[in-house]
Amino acid sequence: MLRLRRQEEDEKKRVVSDLLSRMHAQQQEAVVLGEALQAEAQVLRDQQESGRVDMDWLSQYYRYVLATREAIRERIGEVVSLQQRLVGARGELAQAARGRKTLEKLEEKQRERYDRRLSRLERNEQDEIASQLYFRPVESGVVLRAGCGEA
Repeated sequence: MLRLRRQEEDEKKRVVSDLLSRMHAQQQEAVVLGEALQAEAQVLRDQQESGRVDMDWLSQYYRYVLATREAIRERIGEVVSLQQRLVGARGELAQAARGRKTLEKLEEKQRERYDRRLSRLERNEQDEIASQLYFRPVESGVVLRAGCGEA
């Protein structure tokens, strides 16, 4: 049962890890798109400073900016969605970890009870052996006195 709980917890860890990596990838994509927008804005500024503005390029630039901003919004929306899923996945992971720890504690207590029982049985067995060794000479008619040898 404990092995199953550990497997369940490991699966939850994989889910959290997957969500984190996907969230990071979306954030990186949004950053790359933002940097591309900045680079294109610099090109536009350079064209304006030189005094030449290509109207076809300007209309393409406008469409590009709108499409890129929309792509950035989508990435940010995906990041928000992943963050919400991540909160739930972390909660499930915490619950799985608590379940595993509970079973580990129960197993540990059961092991301690078994060890105490085994120790008690060994002690009783040793007492029985000692009693038999002590009473065997008495039954055979030979009495041993402490420190005196045979009497």
